Amino acid sequence: IVWFGAALCLAATVGLQSIDDLALRVEQVWAWSLLCLVGCGLIVWRVRQAHVSLGVILVTAALMRLILLPTEPSLSEDIYRYLWDGRVQNAGMNPYTHAPDSEAVAHLRDSRWSRINHRQVPTVYPPFAQWIFAAATGLGGGATSLKFVLLLFDAITICAIMGLLRQRHRDPAWVSLYALHPLPLLEIAGSGHVDAIGIGALMASLFWLGQSRRWLAAAGLAVATMAKLIPVICAVAFWRHWRPVHRGWSTWIDPRPRVPFALTAGLIVGGYAVFLADGTDIFRGLQTYALKWRFNDSVFSIVYDLLRDPSLTWDDPALLLARKICGALWIGWMLWVMRWRDPLRISFGLLGAYIVLSP
Repeated sequence: IVWFGAALCLAATVGLQSIDDLALRVEQVWAWSLLCLVGCGLIVWRVRQAHVSLGVILVTAALMRLILLPTEPSLSEDIYRYLWDGRVQNAGMNPYTHAPDSEAVAHLRDSRWSRINHRQVPTVYPPFAQWIFAAATGLGGGATSLKFVLLLFDAITICAIMGLLRQRHRDPAWVSLYALHPLPLLEIAGSGHVDAIGIGALMASLFWLGQSRRWLAAAGLAVATMAKLIPVICAVAFWRHWRPVHRGWSTWIDPRPRVPFALTAGLIVGGYAVFLADGTDIFRGLQTYALKWRFNDSVFSIVYDLLRDPSLTWDDPALLLARKICGALWIGWMLWVMRWRDPLRISFGLLGAYIVLSP
């Protein structure tokens, strides 16, 4: 059963690799993804029944990613923005200073420039992500080089999941739920999304948290935040976990057990300071993103539709109010989950609520 499931996963990956443009063949993407899920499901079912060799799972996961590695991203054009930011840095310029359509960086345009999305907006990606973009671009090879670097962080995620499973006395073969799933396969090996860095750093940080290696956990949280920003909300889980031994209301504000947060804050501030040196407003693009952008929203879209003026194509006041309402709902949920003890459960609850409530 395990070998058959692995064969289905690999066959599905080859099928995905054979599609020239995934965005134009969405029905085929779904069909091959379903086949991959069947293979993954068979292996997971076997994990529930008996011991399954980790080697089979890890080799299959590695082969799946290597098959998609050389493909040209087609479901998303984000990677071309990453490559542009790396190109700007390697030219000795600040990626936060000029939008890609600025004449000041016109001399850096290449054949990939036309594929950059939101060319009128300066970059929104945090410092650590920027350094990865610059390093990968400096290696040459374009999208393939960057995807290879991102897959290294995906490997960190897989290792961290296995470590967390062992900490909880669970079979590490349950990592198959992630390692063989088509979503990370498509989004990282296929599209090359920067989320891989933030996820890898966050999962490593949570693993170190479980080992009581507080300074490493704090550093990992800083790296995750400087790669994708969203993991910063998991600081609540760390704050809750590093609580004093004594009881009472002061346990929530006592800073003494939370000294490692100084490292987290210091690394984040230091990372941004590098790009602030020339006086650039490095948050200009992020402000536009926070106020304007929507994509694939869930509860937020319902709130916005209830508030918006139907005669308007784009209702800015309603968008802002919807953000405030959903933000208040998320804060209320955060206060609720703070009652939990498990930092993984808290992180799961906070990130899940963010996905449901954000634009």
